[in-house]
Amino acid sequence: MKIAIVSPSYFPSEAGGAEVSVKLLAEGLQLKKHRVTVLAFDGDKHTEDIIEGVRVVRYRLIKGLTDRAQPLTLLPLVTRTMMHWQIEHDLFHIYNVFPLPGAGLYKLMGGKKPVIATFNSYNGFCPLSHGMCPNNGCHFVQRTRCLLEARGISEKALSIPYSAVYPLLTRLTKRADRYIALSKDSKRIYIEHGYDESKIDVIPNFIEQYHFTDSPSLEKHHDFNILYVGTLSESKGVSILLQAFSKVLKNHQNLHLTFVGDGPYKEQLRKLSSALGTDKNVLFTGRILHEDIWRYYQNANVFVHPGIWAEPFGRT
Repeated sequence: MKIAIVSPSYFPSEAGGAEVSVKLLAEGLQLKKHRVTVLAFDGDKHTEDIIEGVRVVRYRLIKGLTDRAQPLTLLPLVTRTMMHWQIEHDLFHIYNVFPLPGAGLYKLMGGKKPVIATFNSYNGFCPLSHGMCPNNGCHFVQRTRCLLEARGISEKALSIPYSAVYPLLTRLTKRADRYIALSKDSKRIYIEHGYDESKIDVIPNFIEQYHFTDSPSLEKHHDFNILYVGTLSESKGVSILLQAFSKVLKNHQNLHLTFVGDGPYKEQLRKLSSALGTDKNVLFTGRILHEDIWRYYQNANVFVHPGIWAEPFGRT
């Protein structure tokens, strides 16, 4: 089968678990003797490469609009791209929900090839993708309030019009032929937001196979190391973890907390760490290469994932 995987970004671009998942998916399908083409939208120009046996076509996404409106900015580009590639492929797989409105418009315009989408976030009904609105109520006022928390002036200016058109984007995401949810809970939440239960299958995340050495790769400087790996964002609960750590640290001075990752809360966390007096015991590594993450796992005594959203299936 000839399969086109549509993803906002692809290796070596890596923002988080989604990019790891889509790479494993593409390479796994290739090993199963399918012909795979990845259509990504993270290039500075239009390029085509072979990456570890997978054909990768990158398109340039015009910058200037907010990242929070990515489904809207991808809409015309994804639709046009799918129309172009449908002759060559038997099926489209949308990985990461952001390109899904474009796939919905493709179907609305008469696209004939089957479209399957993976729900790895809640962007199908939440513009910020974490689905944390109170009482599941993502109405216009609530959406606008969430979007106004954007950092830049241009993002704030786009919040109201983006909030207004978001229900249209949500309708388009419901036009795919089938969906994959990464957990039963994720499936339930999407059904609660109007998605057809009969179209959703649950297929959990898959992982790489790694062989570990018996001894850690990093030199231990602390008696007890607590590890967090992931995006530094509100939905991941990182500020709650830091506050909890500061309380435990009062009675256990041999503790150390490592944050591996980057994100919008990074500077806020640094300031909070300073205010709590935990600077000497907290390390922020920033973003590191995926293959280097395992050294930090080996060096840790405890791994903590404090997410406060309904994590679809946390790869960490």
